[in-house]
Amino acid sequence: MENLKRTFIAIPFEPDPGFSVFLKRMQEEFENEKIRWVPERNMHFTLAFIGSTPEDLEVLVHKAISRTTKECETFNLNLQGLGIFPSPQKPKVLWLGIWKAEKLIHLRETLAMNLKEYGVSFESEKRFIPHLSIARMKWLKRKEAMTAKLEQYKNQHFQDFKVKRVYYYESILEARGPVYKSLGEYLLKS
Repeated sequence: MENLKRTFIAIPFEPDPGFSVFLKRMQEEFENEKIRWVPERNMHFTLAFIGSTPEDLEVLVHKAISRTTKECETFNLNLQGLGIFPSPQKPKVLWLGIWKAEKLIHLRETLAMNLKEYGVSFESEKRFIPHLSIARMKWLKRKEAMTAKLEQYKNQHFQDFKVKRVYYYESILEARGPVYKSLGEYLLKS
């Protein structure tokens, strides 16, 4: 039986000290809730989730990423605003928004086109909503407190971030949470 890897393509996020302070405050304020915070080392902007990947498909994914990064230039992202998927009434994912995400959307569309050209299928959202997931919620008792935070931070600028590379990752599920192993790093045109 072939060994399948669980893979995805993403941009790694490098938090600055101000972001880390914000995250720590949020964790302290909601420490008694059933929230699983994403460790800073695991934060990333997902471009495509491939899922179970055999070796022959992995080769094609590498080719698609390589072609994409040769076509797309480095760019800046501005993290701004706090939000929840699917809604504050049914909170599942806490995220930071991206202001002026056109270049990220272009990168993602180029990648999707190249993956399809190589015959690689991937899980895609009906509509790509650029965001950075910072927590997953199983249950939230203090919804009003979270709604107040969403209002407080809805226009907050968190961090500027230079996107220079794209990674192909394997997600290894462990008891303490997922571990991401790099299968390849690809630099964007500068």
